Amino acid sequence: MQVQWVTRYDEGGADVRALAGRISSGTVRVGDEVVALPSGATSTIARIDVLGEDRDSASAPLSVALHLSTDVDVSRGDVIAPATDQPVVATRVNATIAWLDENPLTTPARLEVRQSSRLVPAIVETLHERLQLDTMEHEPADALEVNDLGIATILLAQPLVVEPYAQNREMGAMVLVDPSTNRTVAAVMVTEVLEAEADQYSCAVVHTSNGAQMADETVNYVRVHLTREQAPIRKARLEMTGTDVTFGVPGWQGEHYGFAPGSVPEHPGTLDYLVASVAGCLIGTYGGTLKARGLEVAGDQLVADATGEVGVDPDNCLRLRKIVVRYTLQAPEEFRDAAMRCNDMHAHHCPNARSVAAAIEIVTELNFVPVGG
Repeated sequence: MQVQWVTRYDEGGADVRALAGRISSGTVRVGDEVVALPSGATSTIARIDVLGEDRDSASAPLSVALHLSTDVDVSRGDVIAPATDQPVVATRVNATIAWLDENPLTTPARLEVRQSSRLVPAIVETLHERLQLDTMEHEPADALEVNDLGIATILLAQPLVVEPYAQNREMGAMVLVDPSTNRTVAAVMVTEVLEAEADQYSCAVVHTSNGAQMADETVNYVRVHLTREQAPIRKARLEMTGTDVTFGVPGWQGEHYGFAPGSVPEHPGTLDYLVASVAGCLIGTYGGTLKARGLEVAGDQLVADATGEVGVDPDNCLRLRKIVVRYTLQAPEEFRDAAMRCNDMHAHHCPNARSVAAAIEIVTELNFVPVGG
C-alpha cells in the first residue's frame, strides 16, 4: 500500500496517527509485521480502519487507514509492505515510454518521475528502441517523437518501490514530468527492475570522516556564529573547525548596493562562497562516481571552472539563478562513456547541489581529454 496521507487526530485524549491509502495487492491483517519503504523501518499492524469501522483484515483494492504498533517515520508516498515479502526498491528500471510532448525525447534527458504521490528527479539515460506502429516491429532509435512508443532505461535519483507493470499496475506505472515547465511529457510502464550498480550512486548512507555511518533518518547540524562588522563586512566562525570567514560585497556586488569602488575592503561575497561551495561539492561527488567505476583521478587530471549567473529580481535583490560547472577530465579513452554517464547524473547525489536545486539551476559540462594508449 502506498501511503496517500498521514492522519493525526485526538481520540479520548490520545494522539492517534494513521496511514491512509489503498491496498494495491494482497491482504493485510492485524498483527502482521510490515516494513515502510524505502526507509526499511519495521512495525506491526495494530489496527485496521475501513470507513470508521475496525476490521481484523482488509484486501485489495480497499482504502484503509493502518495504525502501527510503533511510531515509525513514514511520510506521504512511502510504501507499506509485508516484512516477509518485500517489493524491490530500485534506482534503475527499463520501461516502455509513451512520449506525449511536441519536443522529441533525446538522451540523456533530465526529467522527473511521478509515481502516485512521489516525485523524484530522474534521467532517461538510454533509449534502446522504438516501436514502429505500422509494422509492430522494434527498431533502433535516437529519439522519440510525439506519440512514439519506445523502450528506455531510466535512472532515479532516489530509490522507489517499483514492480513490472504486468505484475502490479500501481507500482509499475509512472509519468515523466519536465521540471522546467511542469508539463507531463510521457506515460511510463516499467518492464524490468534493474539492480543498482553496487549502490555507487546511493546517498542513503553517508560515510563520515571517522568511518561511522549516518542513516538517512539521522539529523545532524552545521553551526555558524556570525558578527556584522562595519557595513558591509560580515564575519562567520565555523564551529566544526573554528575557521573564520570574512564576507564582503566585492566589485559590481558592492556597486549594486551603493558602495563606491574602493570605499570598502575587498572580501569575497556570499554569492562567491555559494558558487564555490556548490561547485566544490560537485567536483568531489563527480570524482567519487568516477572512482566507483574504476577511475581514480587527482590533481590536474580533473579540474573545473564554475560560473554563477546572478540576476536582479523586481525588488532589486540580487539572486543567484544558475551555476555552471565545466569539468576538464584527462583519462584513458576507455573511460569516456562512463565519464559522460557520471556527468549526467552526479549532481542529483551532491548534497550541496541537491540542497539548492529547487532555487538554482545546476548545469555540469564535461570536456573529456583522452590520454595514454
